[in-house]
Amino acid sequence: MNLWVDFHSHIYSVYDLRKTLDFVVKLKTSPLALFLTERADCDYFNLLLEKKVDLLADYQIEIIDKNCCKLNDRIFFFRGRQYATEEGIEVLALFCSANIPDKLPAKVYCEAILEAGGLIAFSWAFGKWRGPRSALIESLALKYGPKQVLLLDSRLRPAILPLPDVFDKLQPKGFKIFAGSDPLPLRWHEKNLASYVNLFELPELNISEINSQRLSEVILEDKSSVVVGKRSGIFEFIGDQVSLRIC
Repeated sequence: MNLWVDFHSHIYSVYDLRKTLDFVVKLKTSPLALFLTERADCDYFNLLLEKKVDLLADYQIEIIDKNCCKLNDRIFFFRGRQYATEEGIEVLALFCSANIPDKLPAKVYCEAILEAGGLIAFSWAFGKWRGPRSALIESLALKYGPKQVLLLDSRLRPAILPLPDVFDKLQPKGFKIFAGSDPLPLRWHEKNLASYVNLFELPELNISEINSQRLSEVILEDKSSVVVGKRSGIFEFIGDQVSLRIC
């Protein structure tokens, strides 16, 4: 079985969720797992878990575990959270969502994520991977190690930009680099969900076996997944940044 995984996804209130899901289903013919790494002002995962989202009869929601729900054997949503830290970086939680406010030291979020049984992820973000911030990400990753920390590339990173230096430093030390679409709260980004993902070829895995624990094992054991999708063009990137500031 092939499994697509978007490690950094969002659903925002400006999106037409039905249109977004219909587009994703057409885009990905194999099962797809999406980590909803939500901001403090978003709570779509719990809305899905509590079946408070009206998706009509053709999108049936099934609860798999407290951190995973499934839509029609095709789309799996996993709980996550995105924290904006005191130091100006982003710390992502996968498989959990500790309810603590933004703007605390990065270490606080890392400890909370591990205490909740999740994985820590550091995702590329514009202007947040340079100088002291880059050194902070590197030191935190080394502190917690490759069994508890993932590095995430983003579709938002313009195609002309190289990978951050810290990726090159940490990958030889066993840290895995995965991909996320990281759509923005702009209406036209509703079609960017699952546009930059990892493809896992898992012939031994049955769709009925997919849950939080099994996917965590797949991620940490991975040696051969490939990134699929394209990153932003420079003009698209500039246009998005301008739109974020005027919307």
